[in-house]
Amino acid sequence: MNKYLYIMRIKIISHLAYDIDVIFPLLLNFVWIITMTSIWKYVYAQNPDIHGVSLPQMQTYAIVSTLVGCFCRHEVQEELYYRMRQGTIAIDFIRPMNLVVSWLFEDIGNMVNNLLKNFVPILLFAVIFIQVPLPQNLSIIPLFVLSVLLCALLLWLISLFFGLLTVVWVDFGNLGVIRDPLLKIMAGSFVPLWFFPGWFRKVSDWLPFKYTYQTPLSIYIGKLSMTGSLAAVGIQAVWITVLCVCMYLFWQKVKKRLLIQGG
Repeated sequence: MNKYLYIMRIKIISHLAYDIDVIFPLLLNFVWIITMTSIWKYVYAQNPDIHGVSLPQMQTYAIVSTLVGCFCRHEVQEELYYRMRQGTIAIDFIRPMNLVVSWLFEDIGNMVNNLLKNFVPILLFAVIFIQVPLPQNLSIIPLFVLSVLLCALLLWLISLFFGLLTVVWVDFGNLGVIRDPLLKIMAGSFVPLWFFPGWFRKVSDWLPFKYTYQTPLSIYIGKLSMTGSLAAVGIQAVWITVLCVCMYLFWQKVKKRLLIQGG
């Protein structure tokens, strides 16, 4: 366990060394929050209640979505892509550790770093200038936090899947250009899925993306009841279990057909 904690610590220190990595993401997120809250204000100008959600709830949804996105940023897919292209993934195989677990701890280090450098400043900005309301029912906060942690793990498994696809489909390049917009749309990060057509929502019910962003956000703004929240968190756990099994089987196949490029 100590070697994985060391990997996490090194990742945190390496990111804290670059101030430029702090300034631009913060500015972009500040602008994004102002933009999204303004857009929702315009959308709700003619109708104060859409799909049972008020303007303050939707503005909170946009702000908390940005915060969750800052915390749940993972690099495993990009790391696998560049290690594959440069051939350095060969070095990973000679290390006396579980590679997948080491990649997980690298991204835990990223999340801790994001919490310190992005999440806290953005939260302070939102509280001071926009006044983010707390949930009406404070008892759901522990469930919300649990849902965010499950969301982070679910997003990491999805990123790992695209990373392993990058290893298999070398010629397709960085699949992050597909993953990112797919997640933003299918997960309800930009726009909640209840604004989409019925057929789209039915499809999303059978995919794991909905249970990333939209689940904790819906819990926070009170869109889901306590019973509905518990059920949604349970489904998150089920999807994590399913993806863990799938990723384990996929990883076993990838190791057998790994192609080293570069290096």
